[in-house]
Amino acid sequence: MAISEEVFVNPTVKQVIFQIRYPNLFFIDARIGKFQIEIMKAFPKSKLIISKQFLLVDFSKDADLGQMKKDAPEDSSNRIWEFEAENGDKLHVSRDSLSLTSKQHKTYNNPNSDMRFRDLIKSILKHFIDITDLPIVSRVGLRYIDECPVPSWRNSDFRKWYKSCLPLARFSLDTSTLLHTNVTVQRGQLHLTYKETLRKTDDPHVLHMDIDGFSVNVDSDHILTTTDAIHALISKEYFKTIKEPVLEYMRKKKED
Repeated sequence: MAISEEVFVNPTVKQVIFQIRYPNLFFIDARIGKFQIEIMKAFPKSKLIISKQFLLVDFSKDADLGQMKKDAPEDSSNRIWEFEAENGDKLHVSRDSLSLTSKQHKTYNNPNSDMRFRDLIKSILKHFIDITDLPIVSRVGLRYIDECPVPSWRNSDFRKWYKSCLPLARFSLDTSTLLHTNVTVQRGQLHLTYKETLRKTDDPHVLHMDIDGFSVNVDSDHILTTTDAIHALISKEYFKTIKEPVLEYMRKKKED
């Protein structure tokens, strides 16, 4: 889900992820402590995750295992620093990426809310750029994952709620068990991957929407404005898909 004129009490968004990727920062290990101090009030919990890279050998061919071990990097582990807020927001930092994941923020930059995802991104970026002097990032990404209610397993009802990209004209819901669409497009300097998935289950049916936007080779001074542009693109596609019944659903509390 994305921005609109109002803040919904029961939005369909379940997860939002912001990420930047950059060339390997070999000095990040030495500076991560200072970054931790700067964000500690917002992210008081922390831990170090170490994932190991494995050496795969094809024994069906002549292989010099000793030479392969010599050629392998001395440090074959990938360190990921995880910082967690009291509300469950998680920040992951590694030598080549920074990711912020939230299941709490229901608006990107709506002035009527005091929990704006953009504010959190801005604060984290300031501290990270300050300690790394990062001049450019190879990728800026923003992703929204939504779970949208489905009124019934009938085409007529579904179309009252959604202007979907699913091929319902050819494959009707009453004869389908799984429908999925995946589209990647380029809009100027921005790239967008749009996914819809509808699976028949015993539980209440849900339309899964996964909208992922990104841009490449962005100056660090333009990361936030690029994120704004990506968000506007995601927002446009989201609101082109949903119809008034979905808006009414989001305006009601869950117990209603």
